[in-house]
Amino acid sequence: MLTLKQTISHVLIGQKGGPKRIQIIELIKVRPYNINQLAEIMKLNYRTVKHHMETLLRNGFVISSKSSGYGEVFFLSPLLEDNFELFEDIIKKANITSSHTFFQNVIEQTDTAVILIDKDGETFFWNAAAEKLSVTK
Repeated sequence: MLTLKQTISHVLIGQKGGPKRIQIIELIKVRPYNINQLAEIMKLNYRTVKHHMETLLRNGFVISSKSSGYGEVFFLSPLLEDNFELFEDIIKKANITSSHTFFQNVIEQTDTAVILIDKDGETFFWNAAAEKLSVTK
């Protein structure tokens, strides 16, 4: 069983759609919206927002109004409202670690060789650890 911190990290940071889900949560924190309204505000198609809402519902981050279907309105769940500070802390840390500079520093400072090759097979980046490799032909 995952802890709340682990679930928030996985659903909002560890998955490709995390940034959109964070945006949805931040919008719903201000006021309730339905999927159509969120799609319009976020400039996304309805099905994309619906997918993210289903993920947020499944993980207990949002709840919906009693009327299901078209016009169904979504709110933050009591669980997320009670733990919103934890949500903000995790998001803050994610913004730090998602920066280009952060990853560049990690790659350059690691003892593991990192070599990046483009789709044409040409090397366009290598770190100091990769320079230490001896290549024999």
